[in-house]
Amino acid sequence: MSGRISNSRAAVSERIERLSFNRAHRKLLAMGGLGYLFDTMDSTMVAFVLPVLVPLWRLRPSQTGVLASSTYLGFLIGALIAGSLGDRIGRRPVMSWALVFYASFTLLSAFTVTWQEFLISRLFAGIGVGAESAIIAPFMAEFVATRFRGRFVGTMIGFCSFGAVSAACLGTLVVPIGIPGWRYAILMTVLPVGMLVMWRRSVPESPLWLSDRGRTDEANEVLASLERGQLSRPRLELTTLQVEPRDQERRKGFGAGVAQILTPPLLRGTLLLWGMWLSVTGTYYAFFTWIPTLLSEAGLTLRHGQSVALVVYLAQIPGYFGGAWLMDRLRRQHVAVLTSLIGVICCLVLASRPTLVVAAVAGVGLAFSTTASFSVLYTVTAETFPTSMRATGQGLASAVSRIAAVAAPAIAGLILPAGGVPALFIVLAGLMLVSGACGFGLRLQPPGTGKR
Repeated sequence: MSGRISNSRAAVSERIERLSFNRAHRKLLAMGGLGYLFDTMDSTMVAFVLPVLVPLWRLRPSQTGVLASSTYLGFLIGALIAGSLGDRIGRRPVMSWALVFYASFTLLSAFTVTWQEFLISRLFAGIGVGAESAIIAPFMAEFVATRFRGRFVGTMIGFCSFGAVSAACLGTLVVPIGIPGWRYAILMTVLPVGMLVMWRRSVPESPLWLSDRGRTDEANEVLASLERGQLSRPRLELTTLQVEPRDQERRKGFGAGVAQILTPPLLRGTLLLWGMWLSVTGTYYAFFTWIPTLLSEAGLTLRHGQSVALVVYLAQIPGYFGGAWLMDRLRRQHVAVLTSLIGVICCLVLASRPTLVVAAVAGVGLAFSTTASFSVLYTVTAETFPTSMRATGQGLASAVSRIAAVAAPAIAGLILPAGGVPALFIVLAGLMLVSGACGFGLRLQPPGTGKR
């Protein structure tokens, strides 16, 4: 039985590797990318509505801090849940229900009348966002040949930049119109999600996951539709979710999946990935959270500081897509090292208290570096783990990154009073150096090979 399953899995992998990039892949890219766009819009919008909610509900600083952290706590919980469930019951149901879960509680948050209600709704919305963000990349990557995967995943992650810019525009134009403005802004971020929910109904389950569960007929039907450039759900998809005898070991639960990832031969890759996620995420959130303060302490006026900040934020767009473009032309390790070294250099330049022009260039370089690194991270995380535990591996890595997202701004707030801007950027340079070292240590295939 095990031998037949292995042969089936190999046959599925070979058929995926023979696929050209076609209309079905473009639809998957749009569905996954729009998911990341709306996820980023949702999380970014909180920063724009908090200034309105503080006087409205007479929030104390401690209450404001709890509200700001609730979404990130939800991200952490959602990422942990999604990984285990994605490997056990399938990628598709987790992605679909996570989106519904997030949209429902985000919609609810627009109608809350107390800060406690808003807190609870944001926590549960964050669980949905965290679950979906963790499952999209490993799920969609399993439909694409290796030679296209870096560009595919990196481009999909690049939609995050459009989500951040969209939230900034809504936050600037809609939130200030009056007391209901914050409610309108939240509604405008969630209502388009309904269309995405309906569109995603055509997405089939991963053929690799199906073959790994012995559901060969369904996997073949999905592959046949992909070869025609179409997306269609197999007629046999709802036959059963029974546990095959050979799968009992892999379905013991979340603890068993974590144990496999934290033991050889996967332990080395897991730890290196976690090092990259912690370093890049920590650098990103420490930098972008404190941009106004950093520019002010660097001696820039408010007008010049706003101009530089806008340019730096816009640099995320070429960062994500630049990382995607590089990954299909260079080895993943080389891209990881290159983007990290760019980040190190830019941090050291910013630590020297440069002129306005130099600060702008270095800030753009650091924004490019961190976002390009995210493109690499999502791709290599999907490639490091085998099908049976790929979602668990991505979920745990995403959870680790959420810890850095919560901790980094607070740690930066402790470093600035003690050592100032130079000390902070020296620490961030060290983090980017760690990321490059971890990326160099990963054992990854060059673009165009067939490892699944």
